[in-house]
Amino acid sequence: MLLALVTLNILPKSFKKNGYNFVAISGKTDDTERFNLIEAFRRKEILGLVNCSLFGEGTDLVGVESVIMTRPISEAAFGFFAQVVGRALRVAEGKDMATIIDMVGNFLRHGFPEDRSDWTLWEGEEKNSRKSKDEDTVKVKTCPDCFMTHPPAPVCPGCAYVYPIAAAREYEQVEGDLVELQRELERAAEIQQRNSEITQATTRADLAAIDSKYGHKPGAAAHKQRAREEKIAAMRQLTSDIKWVKQRASGGNVAMINHLMASVLSMSESEAMKLSAAKARNASETLDELREFMRTEYTGDISRRNHFGFIEAGCNGL
Repeated sequence: MLLALVTLNILPKSFKKNGYNFVAISGKTDDTERFNLIEAFRRKEILGLVNCSLFGEGTDLVGVESVIMTRPISEAAFGFFAQVVGRALRVAEGKDMATIIDMVGNFLRHGFPEDRSDWTLWEGEEKNSRKSKDEDTVKVKTCPDCFMTHPPAPVCPGCAYVYPIAAAREYEQVEGDLVELQRELERAAEIQQRNSEITQATTRADLAAIDSKYGHKPGAAAHKQRAREEKIAAMRQLTSDIKWVKQRASGGNVAMINHLMASVLSMSESEAMKLSAAKARNASETLDELREFMRTEYTGDISRRNHFGFIEAGCNGL
């Protein structure tokens, strides 16, 4: 529900602010108004239609030149993914190309529309080879210069960026004896002991003594301590924000919680708990924006049925 509200209210305003005439259409839009908006889009008086799964499947809308995907589509829903990108890939007079902007990593999950799929009607066989997790299933590269996503190639087709070739490793062969390695275990124990001492340190002198003891640069222990404290504070705030999602935004429904986390943060709760301090703060800011939006832009009760329906629908912008 929150994702639907954000998409339908904020995205059109953001596009208009930057000079692009986008309008929102939802299931609550009057039939006459919806017809008029679609006709205006056909005449190119409106550049874009922001919607929540209204145009994903079974839509006769010719001339769509671009699709912006803002909803993650799971690996099991390849058919829906193909329909969504198909809105832009439909052939039309005077149209020789289409642009698909993937904001949520759907191409990483499904590959490209032109990739080959092996389908079968035989029971017990793999119905869609895309579901296989083999390394040869979905291969995608993202250019670090123009951020274009494309099939693996030595040169980016968008900006001609040349990917560096990893240098071949060279190994020196020497005579030696086989011995049992204990260094890794010793190193792990040393790190654990050092971290414990940093946690217990209460003064600058304590931290300086730790640097001297382990041969580190001055200030290393203090930096480690600050980083740990920042991580604890960031995770405490993120935990509080996720608790709000569970209680206020999803009514405690596990399916809603999981879907909302995937839609808004593109990750599960367990994955969120493994974030770095900086990324945890970014995640908290995103949830705080939703909370503030919910307070200022939306008032009224959210029924579980409608809430679940909106979340399941997800959001796509055309």
